[in-house]
Amino acid sequence: MAGNETKERIRNTIKERFRSLSRLGEVGKMSEDVVGGIYGHDCYKKARVIMAYMPIWDEVDILPLILKALSEGRTIVVPKCDPVGRTMSVYAVENLDYDLSCGFAGILEPDVKRRLPYTESIDLILVPGRAFDLKGNRLGRGQGYYDRFLVSYATALKVGVAFDFQVLKQIEVSEHDVSMNYVVTEKRILGYFNN
Repeated sequence: MAGNETKERIRNTIKERFRSLSRLGEVGKMSEDVVGGIYGHDCYKKARVIMAYMPIWDEVDILPLILKALSEGRTIVVPKCDPVGRTMSVYAVENLDYDLSCGFAGILEPDVKRRLPYTESIDLILVPGRAFDLKGNRLGRGQGYYDRFLVSYATALKVGVAFDFQVLKQIEVSEHDVSMNYVVTEKRILGYFNN
């Protein structure tokens, strides 16, 4: 139980930090720096199919990256959560104004009436998280959607997207947790080549 309490404390601390940054208007500028780090990395340059997430207020805003990737002719897929089965599937999107609608937990998700599930390979998966550690371990929001999804995409590069204050020295992990290949923040790129 102590591990769960520690994880909840971390989640709450990170959320409060985002709240402070939002009040100061810093999230946008810091997000630009994170996105710039992703643009410059080989994992982005080589990727043809990118799984992105639709950011909410307490996550790095990667919408500019999604729009740029679409303009470059890359395929962008985004997740749709099934809260009953606690699973995630992905759908390709071409137009953020038409292909998305409000979904699980108020997050923009693919409109399944307009899109079909994407079943091809994915080169790069951009993964949000509450926190990451120096070994690429990830602490999510506690529902396990990403961990269950990521095990099916072992060959895709997994990049944690975060602000530097979200990178901790060590996070307690479980056997089902999936670690990242890289974590990109506004200050640095951490790499994990032995996954």
